Amino acid sequence: MAAPRLLDQGLLLRHATAADTEALSTFNAWVHGLPGAPNPRIAARTREQMERRHPQVVPEDFLVVVEQASGAIVSSLE
Repeated sequence: MAAPRLLDQGLLLRHATAADTEALSTFNAWVHGLPGAPNPRIAARTREQMERRHPQVVPEDFLVVVEQASGAIVSSLE
């Protein structure tokens, strides 16, 4: 996918950027944690990958769906 893709209901599918690091780390921690308890290990791993400390992963390897009105990440895929 080269360019961002506008989806229905004001959503935008795009590659993540370094600016998404904290929001994506937080999102992934909540999604992959127990109900009501974010997973700090997932947050740390996502942050590591987004900050290019992993030898084979860069921010653009993540896809995010962003709610355009709020800027919030509502879905992600690595």
